[in-house]
Amino acid sequence: MDAAERRKLREKAESLQKKRITLTERLQTLSRHRQDLEQVLSGKDCMECQEHLSKVQKELLEKTSQLGAVRQKLADCEEKTRQIASLQAELEKQSATARKWSRLNELIGSASGDSFARFAESVMFDYLLELANQELKRLSDRYTLVQNPRKTLEIQVQDSYQFDAVRSGENLSGGEKFLVSLALALGLSHMTRKKNRIDSLFLDEGFGTLDPDTLQMVLQAIASLHQDGKLIGIISHVQAVSDQIPCRIEVMPCAKGRSILNGPGVKRLD
Repeated sequence: MDAAERRKLREKAESLQKKRITLTERLQTLSRHRQDLEQVLSGKDCMECQEHLSKVQKELLEKTSQLGAVRQKLADCEEKTRQIASLQAELEKQSATARKWSRLNELIGSASGDSFARFAESVMFDYLLELANQELKRLSDRYTLVQNPRKTLEIQVQDSYQFDAVRSGENLSGGEKFLVSLALALGLSHMTRKKNRIDSLFLDEGFGTLDPDTLQMVLQAIASLHQDGKLIGIISHVQAVSDQIPCRIEVMPCAKGRSILNGPGVKRLD
């Protein structure tokens, strides 16, 4: 064996020796790690980990149970909220009904029935004013009938030509009173029912206070009542009125301050 071969063998031996040493060190390190691991797994630390894990698992179960209970309480609360809202709506509805019955009890609860009578009169009076104002608008755009807020069943007149000033019926002129009276009579005629009959009789000299156009409107309104089957009686000395009434009874003056009646259905009694 020559020197070159011996040198290679020696280098190889040295390399193998180094590897053996390295492997030995690694084996020793692994052995120590193994011992440490066995000590951990078999020692006190492992028991503490097991106990801690069991404790955590137990707490997790408790929290899960509590979460379920909270969710159930939340669902119950939402259901109660819906029930309360429904009951509140029903309470408001019943309260409104109770207020109506309470008001009705106030009106008719007295033994004499005076409260109910005043209430009924007020309702009918408001209805009459509504109908009368509809008729009044056909006669004039100036006036509107309103109820005195401080005195029940008292009529006041609102004048649109005077910045909607409200006047008492006592402050009306003869012509204004006539228009108001006629509107009320026409409104009253519309309040009749099939089994009731309201006839109108005008005992008024107010025709003479009306201008020709207003007088014509008034006579047309009276004629419409007659066409509806109402019996209308008019007493007036205005010639324009009598000229438009075909069926009339005339009062004829005679001597010594006496008068006679002349017209259809009139006859002398012996």
